[in-house]
Amino acid sequence: MKAKYIAISTLAMALMAGITGSAQAASSSADVQMILNISSNASACTVTPSAASFNLPNGKATQGARDWMQASGITTPSLAGVPSRTTLGTSLDQVVTIACGQPSTPITSILVAPSGAQYPGLPGLAYMLDNAGNAAGGKSGGLATSAELVSVTSQANPSGAPAPFSFMNAQSGAAQSYVKPFATSATMTASGTYNASFAWHPLFFVSGNSPLGDASGGSFKTPWVVTVNY
Repeated sequence: MKAKYIAISTLAMALMAGITGSAQAASSSADVQMILNISSNASACTVTPSAASFNLPNGKATQGARDWMQASGITTPSLAGVPSRTTLGTSLDQVVTIACGQPSTPITSILVAPSGAQYPGLPGLAYMLDNAGNAAGGKSGGLATSAELVSVTSQANPSGAPAPFSFMNAQSGAAQSYVKPFATSATMTASGTYNASFAWHPLFFVSGNSPLGDASGGSFKTPWVVTVNY
């Protein structure tokens, strides 16, 4: 390509050299854009939860928030780094699959945090709200929720390994990411990706035993956001 540019330039100079006379030479110009395309080395990944939504044990409008937890086999977590298992076993565990286009993609951090109405002074904690914005049990003494990491399945632990971690800081109440790195598989799956996954479940807190209350739309809900950095 460079040789062609030189040849054109030389020909133009030769033509100009052959032009004589007193008339002023005319000129025109054109813009040329040179492009160097770069293929990124970053591995594109997708994050897929095991379910778009999941149900908690049913409650009654007149049932106290703490009573509902006890009847459901849910205990208030200590956030002491021990999985907050309940009589529900693993029924509330949610599995998130990370599928990447490159083998051994390093996953640098993960975070599961509620994105609903935050509990005052505790941004990593959120209320469960109905369609009208009413909180389950009210906003004083009602239900609040955060999340806990249960296990991680990675290249180093293809069968999964316990990884108890609270996504809410016990001191500040802020949301916090799990930052212990892990990698996707080195072997391609049948779908053509290299995968890792982790399991998490919700944690529940109450400061009283106010009745859950009637829910507009028939239910209280908490939206969650799962963030994976790689």
